[in-house]
Amino acid sequence: MWVPKYIYVGDIDTNDALDIRGMPQEDRDQICALLNCSANPILAERWPIAQQMYESVGAEAQFVIYPGVGHGITPQMWLDIENFFNQHKLTLPPESPSSLAAKATSSAAIVLTWKDNSNNETGFNIQREEGAM
Repeated sequence: MWVPKYIYVGDIDTNDALDIRGMPQEDRDQICALLNCSANPILAERWPIAQQMYESVGAEAQFVIYPGVGHGITPQMWLDIENFFNQHKLTLPPESPSSLAAKATSSAAIVLTWKDNSNNETGFNIQREEGAM
């Protein structure tokens, strides 16, 4: 299921949510090299890097930088967030199938049948596990 993501920051926001305290120094150095950490970070400068990271793994999100905004939310930001989520409403998950039946057709094959109770899915994943339940 795709979850809509609206990721935003003010272009003068310096309140860094990246907490690297307590991490081994080697990890801190690698993270800071990747994200260009500084004592007084301007988070918007890292936004293209964050967006690139999302895109590189196929994640979808809308990234927005608000000019003249520090660490806070303006009325315009609230409106944009509300509009985004009104346009990207989550759909309900599909109804579970019912009337599941299994018939062994040989020592190595089982035929499964069920009633499909939904119209908003494209298939089912069937998993098998050895041993007792």
